[in-house]
Amino acid sequence: MPIMPPHLLPIPGAPSPQLVPGVRPPILPRPLPGAPAYV
Repeated sequence: MPIMPPHLLPIPGAPSPQLVPGVRPPILPRPLPGAPAYV
C-alpha cells in the first residue's frame, strides 16, 4: 500500500481521482527511483 495521507488513498473499486495534476495514480508503468511504488 502506498504511503500517503488517508484522504489521498485510492478507494478500491472506485475511480481514482488525480491527486496531482499530470499524475495518474494508482497505476504507474514502473516504480520511480526514490518514490514509493503504488500497489
